[in-house]
Amino acid sequence: MCSYLDPNNEGIVAINTITSTPGSKIFPSVNGPDLVCSSSTFTLQNAPLDLSVSWSIIQGASLLSSPSSGTGKSANVSISNTSVSGEIKIRFTVSGLCNSKTYDKTFRVGKPSGAGSISGGTYVYTYSIITYSVQAVPGATSYNWQLPSGWTGGGNGLGNSITVTVGPSSGNVTVIPVNSCASGQSSSLYVTVNNCQNCREIEISPNPASESISIFPKNNKFDVDENFEIHGYSIFDLNGKLLKNSNQKIVGSPKRIDVKDLPKGVYIIHLAINEGVISRKILVDR
Repeated sequence: MCSYLDPNNEGIVAINTITSTPGSKIFPSVNGPDLVCSSSTFTLQNAPLDLSVSWSIIQGASLLSSPSSGTGKSANVSISNTSVSGEIKIRFTVSGLCNSKTYDKTFRVGKPSGAGSISGGTYVYTYSIITYSVQAVPGATSYNWQLPSGWTGGGNGLGNSITVTVGPSSGNVTVIPVNSCASGQSSSLYVTVNNCQNCREIEISPNPASESISIFPKNNKFDVDENFEIHGYSIFDLNGKLLKNSNQKIVGSPKRIDVKDLPKGVYIIHLAINEGVISRKILVDR
């Protein structure tokens, strides 16, 4: 008889629902939230009449203070305390005349897991455009990013990857995974900014430029300071990609760098002088 009633071994429940479309089937399913912060109810919808239904927690029962099994089409679950975090699976079992059929739902409880290590540059220059990221955190629906003073690109409700503009201050880049229950354990990465605090001030002219730029000490366009030397340079696009560089000392007065091979756009130039490395923004326009 079972082979007649349930030839595809779908469970006796598959033929127990009458719909407006002949031949269509509606199977039971577990209804409940994907995230539980304190307590909630899970229900087996479209459950067949007159058949025995039971439920049990088959994964993560230690995270709950409520019973881990019971009978009936509804199950009430409560988390053990506000600090828990993890994944739980509940299973409803329908015992039919021919066989038993199970229906599962996986959900999370409590705050997100802790954030892992942050990836990104740890030795950067002012005005650099840098991407920082962390692996997706289980249970997190968004991420709060905290940046050192003067940086831009952080904030709340962001994803697990951000692109920032580096400011003048060194400090921690911190990410905090969050969901509607609470915040997870944060992760931080200390970043050193080389803005050459002891470097002399310079001027770059013209800026914007089309063919070349000249670099000289501020308020000294004649470059008569014999101690002002440029030992090399690097030019990056705003994504941090190195476009051109030189480790050769720039001679002459003023010190000139050719930019006519660069497309129109905004760039970051790093200049190696006696006191350290200076980072400046330049514009190429034609």
